[in-house]
Amino acid sequence: MAGETILIVDDAQQNHHFLNDYVLVPNGYKPMSARDGVEGLQMALRNKPDLILLDLNMPRMDGMEVLRQLNANNSDIPVILMTFHGSEDIAVEVYRMGVKDYVIKPFYPDEMLRAIEKSLGESGSRRRRTR
Repeated sequence: MAGETILIVDDAQQNHHFLNDYVLVPNGYKPMSARDGVEGLQMALRNKPDLILLDLNMPRMDGMEVLRQLNANNSDIPVILMTFHGSEDIAVEVYRMGVKDYVIKPFYPDEMLRAIEKSLGESGSRRRRTR
């Protein structure tokens, strides 16, 4: 696929660099960056990226609240949740909130690329069926 816009919402600068340099740009994706949940939510609603890579633990607004707000705004942007502290309970909760995939940090570039391609493929199929 490639060419899609992907919004990274993460408070850690090194994660933005890693995703940009090793996953997104080399595979033809257009990255956008937000440093916390408030900025990420605003960018998502305003710019409507093709996919969101969302950190769970952030200042001002955590990933769970971003998901709640996206759902409250009837957003259909697919989301991949990223976290250092994964648990089965969190996974169940975020999948119920519509998250397409769940990636534990640290991750390898190919692991994230597979999650991105899968999530974009599912959302593309859904949009084609809707049309």
